[in-house]
Amino acid sequence: DAEVVKRRQHPRTWKSWRQLVTWATRVSPSLVRLLDHLIPYLDLGLVELPFAVGIVRSARRRKIDVVIHNNSICAPAAFVSRWLDKPLIVLQRGEEWSSATVRFLARFANLAVANSEAIRAHLLSLGIPEERTRVLYPPIDCNRFHPMVAPDKARLEFRVSCTDRCF
Repeated sequence: DAEVVKRRQHPRTWKSWRQLVTWATRVSPSLVRLLDHLIPYLDLGLVELPFAVGIVRSARRRKIDVVIHNNSICAPAAFVSRWLDKPLIVLQRGEEWSSATVRFLARFANLAVANSEAIRAHLLSLGIPEERTRVLYPPIDCNRFHPMVAPDKARLEFRVSCTDRCF
């Protein structure tokens, strides 16, 4: 059972924003810099918060127990977790952009699950306490996905054709 909560486009993609930036470019470089500083706040207020409110409404209807966010530390997940007073679990498969916002939001993760020790170290560098991090390696069926399995056999099993290029 899934429900899609629509997210608005980032303000930089809006036609009116692009027109404003084009106009500001002709007027003053400092005006362009000011607009660059405003964009994160517009994104937060006009995109991220309404998206989080939509998720909160859906989560309340479904009576969720936990907020799980996949592969990033983001404002909507943190907001939803706090508004509903539910734990936030972050599943991380790669490095996160280390910005002041991400480091601030990282403190809200009740648990951060990394797919390797390297990613766990990165999560620690963002400020997530060691006791709230775990490593869970991706499961691989080594009998089925063994490096010695013939490529032709794997292509046949997974119905992958070799019409373009095979490596």
